[in-house]
Amino acid sequence: MGRWFTAWLALVAGCSFDASGGEGSRDGGSPPLIDASGDARADEPDAGGPCTTGALDFSPDEWVSVSHPSLDLTNNFTVEAWVRPRTVNSEFDLVSRHDSGASEGYVLMIKDRVPEFRVYFADDSGPASHCDCHSSGADLTVDRWVHIAGSFSDGTSYLFEDGVLMEICNCQDTCTGTCEGDVASYAGSMAIGIEAGRLDRFAVDGLIDDVHVLGSATTSSFEPLAAAACDTDTLLQFRFEPPVSQSLSSGCGAAATGRLGSESGADLNDPDAVDTSCPPSR
Repeated sequence: MGRWFTAWLALVAGCSFDASGGEGSRDGGSPPLIDASGDARADEPDAGGPCTTGALDFSPDEWVSVSHPSLDLTNNFTVEAWVRPRTVNSEFDLVSRHDSGASEGYVLMIKDRVPEFRVYFADDSGPASHCDCHSSGADLTVDRWVHIAGSFSDGTSYLFEDGVLMEICNCQDTCTGTCEGDVASYAGSMAIGIEAGRLDRFAVDGLIDDVHVLGSATTSSFEPLAAAACDTDTLLQFRFEPPVSQSLSSGCGAAATGRLGSESGADLNDPDAVDTSCPPSR
């Protein structure tokens, strides 16, 4: 397979979300986790969070590319995903809609061991103007599921970890340049698992699941187990439920579609790349 995207599916037995695509809300309770035998089990602290029903395993330089104009968001939007990183010591773009050569777009990431949500503002006078809303909390732990979300509304960014509002960032106060008005529009594709504008750096090494983009702002804490439920303003939803093919369709009737890719080209979808057990906690 070389560097082809093998689209590893960590098919795990727990059901953290309703896979039916039905309506839901963010205030639902936590369902029991299910082990490989189908029996309910208690949440295991070492495993970190729920055992999900499917996830893509991103090794470096592998990604999902998404092209749809609805994702060219500039105000009042939310980006969220579950991630189980193997390393957190550098910079890793979970969901990127950003051109590295221009001051445009937005990125949900892990940087220097903590979650961060970054938005860019138009600035032709110098280096890119961006608002970096990063967590001041404890470092993330490798090989543990964590839900990370970022939201932007009217000049303010909001950062969440496991549904808890961690940071409220006034972008004019934290800006690297001049952050005024809306986020700068970016017409390029979105990438999951790598930087969108280049596809050659900030690659994730780990599992990503339940990527969700909403055309509305989230400004208070919420229940992350319900984060992949259908909302009326869902613009993209990838649950990565099996079977996964090279082309991916959004849930909830959203129009955005994705395509698996890698540095070497399109995914071969090798069926031998399917794992039917929960990822190990360590």
